[in-house]
Amino acid sequence: MARPWNCGLRSFGWNNISYLVRVLVPY
Repeated sequence: MARPWNCGLRSFGWNNISYLVRVLVPY
């Protein structure tokens, strides 16, 4: 069973990182 981790992680990862950065660094 091959899971589309690359595609999913790419979009989700960027969104998550952006959100985390905004919450952690509220400049």
